[in-house]
Amino acid sequence: MGTAENKKLVSRISSGEVGLLDLWDEDGVWIIPGMATYRGKRDIAEKLLGPVEELMESMGSVEVNNMIADGDYVVVDQQAKDRMTKTGKPYNNT
Repeated sequence: MGTAENKKLVSRISSGEVGLLDLWDEDGVWIIPGMATYRGKRDIAEKLLGPVEELMESMGSVEVNNMIADGDYVVVDQQAKDRMTKTGKPYNNT
C-alpha cells in the first residue's frame, strides 16, 4: 500500500470502523517509548490491549491529532476521549 492508502486505513481503525488488530500483521510491533515494546499480534493482544480493556468500563473514542505516513510506515499522534475506568476515573491517554 502507498501513503494515502495507509493513512486511510489508520483513520478507519481510529474511528472504530475496523478493529485495531483485525488487519494488524502477525509480526507487527507496538512501541510505547520509554516503557515497553510488544512484538507480534498475540503479544499486543495479551500483554497490552487485554489488560487495559479489563480495567475499563468504557473505551470511549479516539481522536487523531496528527498522522505522518511515508509508504508502508505510519506514525499516529492520537488522544483517547471519554474513556472511563471501572473505578469511575477518566483515562484519556495520548
